[in-house]
Amino acid sequence: MDTKKILLFGAGRSSVFLIEYLLKACKAYHWTLTISDQNTDHLSSSILENSFQTIVNIDITDTVQLNSHILKHDFIISMLPATFHIIIATECLKCNKAFANASYVTDELKSLEKDIISKGLLFAGELGLDPGLDHMSALETIHRLKDQGARILSFKSFTGGLVAPESDDNPWHYKISWNPRNIILAGKGMAQFKLDNQLVYIPYQQLFRRIWELNIPGMGVYDGYANRDSLHYEELYGLQDIPTLVRGTLRYRGFCEAWDVFVQSGMTSEDIKIDTDLYSIREIFAMFFQSMDSSVNIQEIIQRSTGKLINKETADMFLWLDPLSEIKLKMSYLTPAEILEELLIRKWKLNDADKDMVIMQHIFEYSLNGHNYQLRSTLKDIGINSTKTSMARLVGLPLAIYVKNYLLGRIKDIGFKIPVEKQFYEPILNELKDEGIWFSEVITEINS
Repeated sequence: MDTKKILLFGAGRSSVFLIEYLLKACKAYHWTLTISDQNTDHLSSSILENSFQTIVNIDITDTVQLNSHILKHDFIISMLPATFHIIIATECLKCNKAFANASYVTDELKSLEKDIISKGLLFAGELGLDPGLDHMSALETIHRLKDQGARILSFKSFTGGLVAPESDDNPWHYKISWNPRNIILAGKGMAQFKLDNQLVYIPYQQLFRRIWELNIPGMGVYDGYANRDSLHYEELYGLQDIPTLVRGTLRYRGFCEAWDVFVQSGMTSEDIKIDTDLYSIREIFAMFFQSMDSSVNIQEIIQRSTGKLINKETADMFLWLDPLSEIKLKMSYLTPAEILEELLIRKWKLNDADKDMVIMQHIFEYSLNGHNYQLRSTLKDIGINSTKTSMARLVGLPLAIYVKNYLLGRIKDIGFKIPVEKQFYEPILNELKDEGIWFSEVITEINS
């Protein structure tokens, strides 16, 4: 049996299920896994003591060292922060090795495609949750409806990384299960989508004021706000000329209303740096809200500073963050966004036994045989604890399944691909069902 060698860069918390799956594949097919990371202390003993893995610390800025390790392996995976993917991918191209990751395929990565094709290689990206599982689940339904002869009239898709109901113990109904920086910067830029054949553009300052109410079966009503560019998915999903196309993010009710306070105050800005070690948390908040005095009603402070009239629930959410604290951050020269990130990491931390939850819902409207229908396709997945999160599971497993199928010769292509074709998404979705990860569908007829 041909022994395949896999090299993984990045063993952070998003990689836990990826590593466990690959080690099972290594045992089944007599492959090996090399894990490169500066810190692997959080990995379980079942991983650290597994005979099919080796842990190394590769300096990716050392081209000679990086090259020597890549040359020894058959497949390279990058789970490093997005800025480092191009370094790994470029070296894989030089060494004629297959590459994959779970992140968006940037223009910089896409620029490698001509050389990837000329060498007959297959690189793959967007194999995680969002991006990744969103593509796969949406395209499976889109292709199925089109095969039936349906005309798709509307596609709305929302995904949320949330706290599970049993671990929801704060007024924000939120805890951090993924990159906190992305949470702080979510929605930056101009949101753009189509609604009833009308192009819609929403600037960041209005984004969290223009939300959708979404009914999740068995879970209740949630809020959704638009992602940056939904129009990109018209061509990608083969939905040219569709009247309505919206992709967005899902949150518990009330979150967007409260988050808008930070947007309006400027606390999500990256435009300046503040020497924060000189000031207490109360003094920092006072910079953005004109004052932070316990003798003044917080609703009055926010309205006076931002022009935003908030209700008592939002005021309670704001106060829960301890804006009157005299504690100092003891960190120098941070942007407002970085300050907010530090504050929220402390308050929104998943405790050891806490569980997170991922919800993804696609809402299709389509015409078929003279009738109009709505199809709601919903995924709900709950994590095990603060280490084995649903987020890590849904980011890691699709990528791991792809790697296995590629190495077994079941996926054959060249170029820089994402999972929008049947040969990519079908085996992944089928195996995810075996892992208990599946979408439930509800179809109802609607008025013409």
